[in-house]
Amino acid sequence: MTLKGTGSQGDLADIDNVEYDYRIVLNKDKKNKSADIRVGRERYGREDAEDEATVKLGKSVTLQGYRVKYVSNSKKVAKFEFKGPK
Repeated sequence: MTLKGTGSQGDLADIDNVEYDYRIVLNKDKKNKSADIRVGRERYGREDAEDEATVKLGKSVTLQGYRVKYVSNSKKVAKFEFKGPK
């Protein structure tokens, strides 16, 4: 996904009665070199579980079975890659 601005959120997947969503906020550190990422899981419309972590540019983290990598950041866009769930 490509992030324009300082934050974004949305749906990742709907699998049967389970929904995954994400939220990303770029930190205001030197050149936005880190971001706070949350991946949540809902079952039957209720929040079931949530993982949150700070990830640095070029690094990845696993949240709710999704591997999330902070791929790049320019002045206008930041790019993240989501893979999973496993």
